[in-house]
Parts: sequence; C-alpha cells; structure tokens
Amino acid sequence: MKRSSELKAYLTHGDPVVRRTVLRYFAGSVSDDPDLMVRVLDLLPTVDVREQRSVLVQSRRFMQTPASIERLGEILISQPQLRDLAESLFLLSAPILLSSYSELFSALSHKGGQVARKRLELLQKDSQELLARLEGYADQGNQSWNETGHQDAMYLIRELAGREDAPWGILASWAFDRGHDEVSYREILGVTAVGYGPFEKMAERLLDNFAAENDLLNEETEQTLTVLATPELVQTIV
Repeated sequence: MKRSSELKAYLTHGDPVVRRTVLRYFAGSVSDDPDLMVRVLDLLPTVDVREQRSVLVQSRRFMQTPASIERLGEILISQPQLRDLAESLFLLSAPILLSSYSELFSALSHKGGQVARKRLELLQKDSQELLARLEGYADQGNQSWNETGHQDAMYLIRELAGREDAPWGILASWAFDRGHDEVSYREILGVTAVGYGPFEKMAERLLDNFAAENDLLNEETEQTLTVLATPELVQTIV
C-alpha cells in the first residue's frame, strides 16, 4: 500500500473515482501535512461546481497554511458559488493564522466576521480559561442545545487540541467515563475532542456509544473513530 506522502498526489488525479477515494481517505484522518489543502485548491479549476463544493466540505480537517489562506481569500472575493465554504474553511484556521490575514475579514459575512474576531480572542486566553469556557458550553448544552453554541465549542476544542498543555486527561474523562446511562453534552464534546488526541488504544471503548439513542453522540463517535480506529479494530467492526 502506498504511503500517505505518495497518496496525496492522487488528490488531483484525472480519474474522479481515484481522487474521490483518496480524498475520503485523508478526510477521515487528522493530518498536519501542509500540502493537502493546497492540492485540493489546485483541483478546483479542473472540476465542476458540484465537485468543487464536495471536496471543500471534505477538507474541513485539513491544515491551513499561508499559501492556502491566500487562495481561500481569492475564492472569498471572486467566486460567490464557493464563498460560504471558503469562509467556513478560513474560520477553521488556527487563530494565530487568522491574525495574519485580518484584512480578509471584510470579505466575510457579518456572522463570519463575528466568529473571526471571537476566534482571535482565544489567543489571549490560557488553556485553563479555554477549558472553563468549554465546560460552560457543556453545561449549557445539557439545558438548551443550539447550533451556534455547538460551533463555538468546536472552535474551542480545536484550539485546545493544538496546544502543548492541552488538558487531555480531563477531555478523555468526559469521553470515556460516562458512569450513567444518560448521554450528556459533556460526553459528546469529549468524544469530539479525543479525535484530535493520542487515544488510538482507547478507541474500542467508543463502540458502545452506538447503542445510545442519541444522534449527535453517534455522529461524533463515527467521526472520531474514522480517525482513531486501527486496522485491527476496523476488522472487528466489519
């Protein structure tokens, strides 16, 4: 089997079946390869709008770099049919990268601009402050879940996961130590978070989540397992 460093060249392959298969492979992983997003952007001019939108949606976990941000900026300004997805990818960038391209904030939607400024505020917070804010979302989500709050929580998780002092022990306890039958929003956030961390050996414990009648938990568990599951675990599932 080819290594990831060799497979990425197939993201722009002429055969759509090949490139879509390779894209799905990378979309189901957490990679810090700075070349992936640029290769996806290289593909866009060669395919129709339907595939353009599909590949951008599947690139949400790809690492953003100055080169890719500049390309996304061009899309924000000149390609209205892709503007919403380019904005979403731009806002998922690390806050330190966003701060270097604040001139693009004017090209964002009103809501996107608010999110961008909120993400920049995270740079001023230490990890304990961010964890406390995430705990607040966890408690709030148990009472009244909403899409905006959930998206804010996702941004917090991504920021925490990229830090050297990420509180993995606490986040793992949210994911793996339910201790009761009822699913909590805290558990769902924990399941999402461990997908960014070193928890391959604990992935099997997430399988029990599929027995819970909770669509959001099942969705986040599936996404996390696509990242953490080892070939051996996949074989047991199949």
